[in-house]
Amino acid sequence: MVLVTFALAEEGFGFKNRLRGKSRTGQIIQGTLSGSAVAIHHLGLGIASVENFSTQVEKLRPDLLIHSGFAAGIRTLLEPGDFVLDIASSKLCESKLFDCEGKFVQVDHVLDVQQKRELAYTQNCYAADMESGTVSAICKGLSVPFLTAKMISDRFDEEIPGIFLGRGINNVRDVQKAVTFVARMLVLRNRLADRITDLVEAIGN
Repeated sequence: MVLVTFALAEEGFGFKNRLRGKSRTGQIIQGTLSGSAVAIHHLGLGIASVENFSTQVEKLRPDLLIHSGFAAGIRTLLEPGDFVLDIASSKLCESKLFDCEGKFVQVDHVLDVQQKRELAYTQNCYAADMESGTVSAICKGLSVPFLTAKMISDRFDEEIPGIFLGRGINNVRDVQKAVTFVARMLVLRNRLADRITDLVEAIGN
């Protein structure tokens, strides 16, 4: 069985709809994809409960855990829609399934442009998210094969619109930025579902 985790349900909405015979037990959604058993678990931003997540992984004992969703681009060449494999991942599949491989850094808040630049300089990383380091530590501790593969949502020189961070709207430009970002994410969410589907099918074969 493959366990796929996302921080937010919205990130995995498209992928969840690919599953057949879906059922829900507590926080776990289960189904099949191309004949492979798949489960989905939503962690919450930064992982709402590390203890609960660890318990779920230990209980399910998946053959593979895929941590996916969206990440901030740190490396200058990355563009929204690029599918990036964290180099900390178990080596289980061909690199051609990804646009690139690189280091992920776990942070505790959404980054602004200056903070992205500082990470690029000090950490030499490709992407940043709020869960990958913890997921890696738990999987290694339980000897569960895992990989983090996320899609870039925002470039190194972009910021998430303030309305999504609780800052409100100050002018018309803020509204325009928000609408543009939502339109982008709706497209990317389907693209992410395609890439995770390809990944699960490749591993299943």
